[in-house]
Amino acid sequence: RSSDLGYLSQEDVLDRVNPFVQLVSGVIWLLRNGEIYIEESKRAECDETQSTGTFDHFINVMSARTAVGHDRSGRLVLFHADGQTSSRGLTLWEVAEFLKEQGVVNAINLYGGGSATLVVNGTLASYPSDHCKPDRKS
Repeated sequence: RSSDLGYLSQEDVLDRVNPFVQLVSGVIWLLRNGEIYIEESKRAECDETQSTGTFDHFINVMSARTAVGHDRSGRLVLFHADGQTSSRGLTLWEVAEFLKEQGVVNAINLYGGGSATLVVNGTLASYPSDHCKPDRKS
C-alpha cells in the first residue's frame, strides 16, 4: 500500500486483507500535490485532539519541527529543525515553504517538540531543547 497518502478510516487501518506493513502518522499536511496545504488540513483536523493549545497556535508558533515527505521522483525526504517553542525554530508555514522550494510535493508534519531529535549513523545531529540526563542503565 505504498501509494496510500491521506486520511485513513478505522476500517483502513484495521484491514486484515491488505494490511499496512508500516504506517506513519502526523498532524497537519504541509504539502499536497506540490501546493501548501495547511489551511485545508486545519479544516479537516479535529481541534479537540490538540491538548497544548489551538491549531492556529500550533501552526504559527516557532518550534522544533520534523516532517516527512517525498519529491516528484518518489524519493523520501526527512526534515528536522531544532528549536524551542515560542523562542526559536520554525512555524509550519516556514517548513512548508522550505520543503516546497526543495521540490517536495507531499509532506506531513510529524512530532516537533523539545525532544525531537535527529540521529545520523548513530550520532546525534541535532540539539534537542529538552535536556535529559543520559540513561546509565546500559
